[in-house]
Amino acid sequence: MMKPNGWILGCLLVALALIESAGTLWAQSTPTCPNPQPVCTTTGTLSDLSGTFVCTLVEANTQGQTNSSVVAITSNGTGGITGSQASNSNSSGSTTYKDFSGLNGGQAITYCLNFNDTGYVFPSGSGSCPLAMVIDNSKTEVRLISTAENDALAIVCNKQ
Repeated sequence: MMKPNGWILGCLLVALALIESAGTLWAQSTPTCPNPQPVCTTTGTLSDLSGTFVCTLVEANTQGQTNSSVVAITSNGTGGITGSQASNSNSSGSTTYKDFSGLNGGQAITYCLNFNDTGYVFPSGSGSCPLAMVIDNSKTEVRLISTAENDALAIVCNKQ
């Protein structure tokens, strides 16, 4: 049974979402990232994000397209993330499903944490904006949103 907060978040996710280069899942212009880019302002414990997580994400962009994905990530607990993602969208293309492939085109994904387990994920490469992140008190659920302008992107991950 879904918790009330999970139901509300689920509804919000239908209008939101994440990762494969944060905001460049479809052919569109390069996203406008915050300037200056956000950074962690305190030093947190990187190992608070470690292990394997399974994630659900949804993204809506200004072209009226939505994308949903399942993502499997592994965080090394020292600031690095690897993983893979499968997605589907309502784009007008003939192929809307993309099978599992490496996150961020195989480029590095790093993260930082503040002392209160808020922080940022940084996909590398051009056209990638940071993702704001918060880890729950039990260190088993992570929630992220994109910082890109005009791109509603959110993700929820649960530790396995």
